[in-house]
Parts: sequence; structure tokens; C-alpha cells
Amino acid sequence: MNIEEELRGALDVSAPPPMTTLDDVLRRGKRRVYAKRGGAAFSALAVVALIGLATIIRPVTDSVPPALSPPWEMTPLSTPARVPLDGSCAEVQRTKPLTVAFGDAAFDAGNLANLVKNMGVELPAVQVGEAQARNNEAVLNVRDGRGEGSLRLWVGKFAGTPVEAADDGLWDYGLCSPGMRGVLPDGTVLQLQPQHSLDAAAAFAQVLFVYRADGSVYRIQQANSTLKLLSAGTSSERRELVLTDQVTLPLTDEQMGKLGLAVAEGV
Repeated sequence: MNIEEELRGALDVSAPPPMTTLDDVLRRGKRRVYAKRGGAAFSALAVVALIGLATIIRPVTDSVPPALSPPWEMTPLSTPARVPLDGSCAEVQRTKPLTVAFGDAAFDAGNLANLVKNMGVELPAVQVGEAQARNNEAVLNVRDGRGEGSLRLWVGKFAGTPVEAADDGLWDYGLCSPGMRGVLPDGTVLQLQPQHSLDAAAAFAQVLFVYRADGSVYRIQQANSTLKLLSAGTSSERRELVLTDQVTLPLTDEQMGKLGLAVAEGV
């Protein structure tokens, strides 16, 4: 073999494989990362689109919060009842007493009478008497087929939150049982107390407290006796209690709850 043939044989050898540089590796890695990110982004967009579609085709009722229980379906409080001593329970004084609100409450006797009258079919047999008003309270005598009773609306102020004020007055009037409570969406608390005795042996009453979110409190008392405010110029705390032949309270718990709701929203 001569030199010329050796050179030709050398030229027939396969070229060495191309070298892979660091730049080549980085470029390939970036392409793979972009490809993965693109796939993940597409998957995320697909999931969001499916969720949006499901939201659109979902029945409207599913997106509406459940209806709140009406206040007259207040639930009994879980606080344990107190054990009476000598047949009764001592009255526990509030740590933050209610204060009287003079002249800054949007209510009068006419409002109370209208609230009762506007209950319409809820009180079909109740006759509403002439309303009386003095300072921060209104009195309204009502009569039905069972006899005559009264409603008394008192307005004041409380300290703290509505729930704190309701807890503070849990044992008003020497009650042994905690009663029932309902909370409205704005935080207003309606608390219906059990029946309790009044000054006269045959007289008894029931009180519903409405602790509004604005710091005002309305005390609605129903009694199986009538009330008469004394003449102008005397203290609003002096009133005449007249016993009647009414053996039951004028309103049911449900009716008291509806009246309380009207007071909470409309007074």
C-alpha cells in the first residue's frame, strides 16, 4: 500500500461524535422545563374551567345560604337550671345593670300599639286598648276571649355585646330556668324568659328581651293583669297593677317572638 492509499483510508474513517457543551445541556434543560410548565399551566386552566362550568350549571339553591330559623323558634339555653331554695330562686343582680334611655329611643306608645295591630292574623281575637306612654316605657292593655292582660315595652341601654348582656340577665326576676334564645343575622339577641310572679299573688308575667346590635335593649313584658301609668308628673316607676280574670298570658311564645322581631326591626 502506498502513501496515497493510506491517506484515502484515513479519510474513510467515521467522523468523531460531536462534543456536547454546557450550553447545549442548559438549552435542552430549559426546553424541558418550559414544556413541563406549559403542561402544568394547561392542566390548571382545565381544572379552573371545569370548576367554573360546574358553578354555572349548579342549581341556584345550592349557592344560597340556608334560611335562618325564625326568632319564635328560639332554642332552649343549655345552661343548667338552678336548684330552688324554699321553693324559689334568689334574683341575681346584673354585673352591668341596664340604664334608662330618655329621649333617644325611636319608640312611643303608638308604635307599640301599631306593632300589635299589624300582627293581624297572628292575633285575630285580641282587642288592643288605648296606649299609654311615659318617658322610656309604653303600656298597652289587650283583651281576648279569655280575659284582659297587658303588654309593657321598656327601652334602655346595655354595655358590652348583645350576648354578654343576655348572659348577664339570665337570672333576672329570681328565675330558676334559663329560658330560650335566638340570634338574628346582625347580632341582635332575643331572649325569652320563663314566667315569673308579680307583686300580687295571682299575677304573673313573662319577659322578652331584645338586645340590639346598636346597644339598645327593649324589654317586652306580658302579664295576665292590666297596667295603668299614674298621672303626668309622677315617676314612671309608679304604676297601678289591676288584677283581672285572665288566667293565662295574652300571647303565646311564638307571638311574643314575632312581636320581638318587629321591635328589633321596626322600632
